[in-house]
Amino acid sequence: MHDRSTTGDDAFSCNTVVASSLTVLTYLNPPGVLSIMGPRHDNDKASIEEICILPTTSEVHASRSEYLPLKDTTFPHHENGIHRLLDSQFRLLREDTVGQLRDGIRGLVKHWEVLISGNDMNAKRKCLQQIGSGMIILDSVRVVQLRSHRRKGIAIDVSFAQPDRVSRMSPYERMKWWKDSKYLQSGNLVALVHATFGTTFLLVVDREAIKRKPKEESQDWEYEDSTSDYDDPTLGYDDRNMGMNQGIGDLASDSNKAFISFTLANPNSMRDQARIMTIMQKAQRTARGTPGDALCFLRAFLKVPEVTS
Repeated sequence: MHDRSTTGDDAFSCNTVVASSLTVLTYLNPPGVLSIMGPRHDNDKASIEEICILPTTSEVHASRSEYLPLKDTTFPHHENGIHRLLDSQFRLLREDTVGQLRDGIRGLVKHWEVLISGNDMNAKRKCLQQIGSGMIILDSVRVVQLRSHRRKGIAIDVSFAQPDRVSRMSPYERMKWWKDSKYLQSGNLVALVHATFGTTFLLVVDREAIKRKPKEESQDWEYEDSTSDYDDPTLGYDDRNMGMNQGIGDLASDSNKAFISFTLANPNSMRDQARIMTIMQKAQRTARGTPGDALCFLRAFLKVPEVTS
């Protein structure tokens, strides 16, 4: 659990009460509308029932520190009794989990020109060390198309640049790397980050290392079994345009790009649906070879169920 004090603008307020025993009680700047400075962002709520578990774009861009209650029960709190306990446990647990992801995305946006638009690998490594959240970043992301998925509703087909060292592997090595990799497993939570349009959280819905055999290694391995739930079982990778053909491509066939399918972590969010449409339309108007958006996820982030509220 988190055991740290709030700092910055939301550090201990100036209001103090001197008790008869000369003990000084310092009040934390409370959350949401209770704060003397107003809400920190659109997800800063006095009631935990109103807090979205996943961080919002406004939360990512907020300049004021999060409200984190202290464990010391002698300090005042805006709730009492069991409600205080539940409030404190929820806020601290959320900070220990998605708080890391929020801070990583915040660092990515802050250093966007270096991490996404730049080509200096040393500068990128230094930025990632500064962020220090175990963040994995995949760049040159394009939303290729949206489709109907039998179980998940909307499927979002996405391409991204192969990791640098993976792009230099042989077709067989690349296939083995993606097959053995723990990255982007089905159900994993990732963040699609756009410097202008904000952050949308996605869940991996279909992941295939390979769909066809590289000619040079055709004797050493067999076709992957498809686990897709799409209505059309004849999914294929289109080499001519490096895009999609009736469904997702795969992660390893192309040395420059990888393909995977996601669904919205919050499928009921009209804002996320509109943002995905905007990003896809932007990608269609943008010339090839220009920096795209970014996918990011924690190296050891938890596998989460679908978020419905």
